[in-house]
Amino acid sequence: MNPLGRACILIVEDDPQLADVFARTVEAHGGRVIGPFGGCRETEQYIETESLPAGAILDFRLADGEVTPVATYLLRRGVPVVICSGAYVPDRIKASAPHLAYLPKPVSTEEVVDRLGEMLDAIRRRTQPA
Repeated sequence: MNPLGRACILIVEDDPQLADVFARTVEAHGGRVIGPFGGCRETEQYIETESLPAGAILDFRLADGEVTPVATYLLRRGVPVVICSGAYVPDRIKASAPHLAYLPKPVSTEEVVDRLGEMLDAIRRRTQPA
């Protein structure tokens, strides 16, 4: 079973080893990886010029700043986002959209990808014709 259903998943994580594990986990669950990106600037450049991903896994605090602008951009467009971070995520971000999940580190990459798969599945069920 492929819970991600070949969905393109954006990964933003500045720890190269963890980014690689996320990428491998997404692929093992049937998804296609965009990135991984290690910083906000390169991610912003990508999402402003390319097609939107189906979903995203984001670390909150990166070497070049907080991922807030990226998360806000994606959430406003209805893209499900899982923020996986050891950093405190402000309540204004957590409450900003129904398509946001926050999983504090340490957390298994399987749990993160499974949560994103559940969010994508919920969207699929809502948008399928009756």
